Amino acid sequence: MPHHSHYNWRKITFIGLSSLISLYLVLLGLSLFIFKVSIDQIKQSNLNHWSYSLLPITKIVFIPTQIIADGQVLVAANQIIIDGHQTYSIIVNNPQLTLIERINEADTVKRVLSIAEQLKKIEKHLNNTVFIKSAISAQQHSLLIELNTSLELIRPLLKTVTQDTHQWLIVLQNSQEIRAGGGFMGSYALVSWQDGKLANIVFEDIYDASGQLTKLPKAPPGANEYLSGNQGWKLQDMNWAADFPSAAHTILSYFTLANKGSSDTLIALNTLYIKGLLQITGPLDIPDYQTTITADNFATELRTNRDTFFAGSSQKKHLLTQVFASLQNKLTSLNQDQIHRMIVLFRTQLEQQNILFYSTDRDIQLILEDKKVTGSLALRPKTGSDCKTHDSCNGLYLYLVESNVGINKANQNIDRAVQVSFVPGDITVTITTYNKNLPLNTTSFSDLFDFQKYVQLYDNKHLAYVNYQRILTSPNVTVTQVEHDGVPIPNLDQAIINTNQGETIETGFLVVTMEQSTSRTVIHLTPNKPQLPSFITIQKQPGIPVIPYSITTPTDSWELPVNHTVTVEVN
Repeated sequence: MPHHSHYNWRKITFIGLSSLISLYLVLLGLSLFIFKVSIDQIKQSNLNHWSYSLLPITKIVFIPTQIIADGQVLVAANQIIIDGHQTYSIIVNNPQLTLIERINEADTVKRVLSIAEQLKKIEKHLNNTVFIKSAISAQQHSLLIELNTSLELIRPLLKTVTQDTHQWLIVLQNSQEIRAGGGFMGSYALVSWQDGKLANIVFEDIYDASGQLTKLPKAPPGANEYLSGNQGWKLQDMNWAADFPSAAHTILSYFTLANKGSSDTLIALNTLYIKGLLQITGPLDIPDYQTTITADNFATELRTNRDTFFAGSSQKKHLLTQVFASLQNKLTSLNQDQIHRMIVLFRTQLEQQNILFYSTDRDIQLILEDKKVTGSLALRPKTGSDCKTHDSCNGLYLYLVESNVGINKANQNIDRAVQVSFVPGDITVTITTYNKNLPLNTTSFSDLFDFQKYVQLYDNKHLAYVNYQRILTSPNVTVTQVEHDGVPIPNLDQAIINTNQGETIETGFLVVTMEQSTSRTVIHLTPNKPQLPSFITIQKQPGIPVIPYSITTPTDSWELPVNHTVTVEVN
């Protein structure tokens, strides 16, 4: 399908905001700002009575005769305060230096790694302490765990950049135009490292890279028919695979072919995460553009002047610089409550797959997969000798994947609900989709497969939800029929998908939900065994908000809000 006007429509500059937030979160937000609060508490404490405030986490009275565990926690906390104070002072108190210069002058990577190590020691010894454990609140203990979890995630990534040259690719995925990976890739940042120092950050539109590719591979089913018009797989559409590591491998390969260097780490940020960050930091004033960016309007404001942007536009980079400066001011003045909320947000968005990581280093990738932050398919073992005894042989894996191929931002007003009904020998999955968008014109189409003519006629000025729907299931079931609003869908795209996690069956088809309407898609599955499965694993797609599921069996029924991947017993 031709979509020339799509190039202007996609000039969304979220990645400047998201990349900078991500870097701050990695290098500052998870560590440095916490220590500003700690230092303030220490200054206010009564040192004559040996009263110390350690982090915003612990507050104790030190007694020289305390047991070893209390002393180990004290030593670790003291080192955190030293590292945090020195790093924070350099970064905040040297405005004459650029941010990159301040981060490097503070030896931030080394100190964050040190802080992560000390936090690990505190969590290890805390339960064995006598006085400290009884002096901290449940909220403070929770904050310690959340902070430690976040730093444990980024520690292997930071360790890799302490030696040699490395490059990270950070992409923004616009969830208002959903794709399998979380949304349309509109912009990106290239972050360069040299021996633990931050060398450079470059912000660009996705078409700066895409335009460098002269020979394109054939797009996969769905993307080939409805996005590329059989003209080749474009870079901006390469986060198509339901298994994000597979998509990430493809994305990094073609960024290298587009003369954007060789990146060994990919970080994908969805706009749901960016919205949450802005709700914490508050509005960003951009005086040069006479606008204020908030959590409610950032998508609209950053897209208002999209027609003036083009690949390589200096105006676009200037806007990103202004966003960076405003964000920097916000992040250096966060209070203790905002810090806590940022840490919680980071953890919950990881859980909901709105922040995804991929590393070309196999050992690091295994660590990331173990922490469930890679967007890998959540399969259980189903082959070999395990299949004779492992309960996964009688379970159901279900992953519903949406991809907006209507070339619009309809997903900002799309809701859905899913019902899964089990009877012996049959499983029915019903997806109800609500399109709350108001029409942009008065013409509609009745033929399900006439949408291409409709989209071209109105130059993409519509908010119909044109969705290439996929269902991924375990091999122990077969998709036998799909109906949309009571009409059977012929010619289903089906393929066997093999990943490091195992094998799954992917079935794809096109469905359309017009503006201000509701549609219903019914998928019939036939299991290879007549008995009910012992459990169901439901995987949550990145970039999509919580989905209400209803599970029904012959003897029971229950509601299940799915905002992360879950496994529940069926019988």
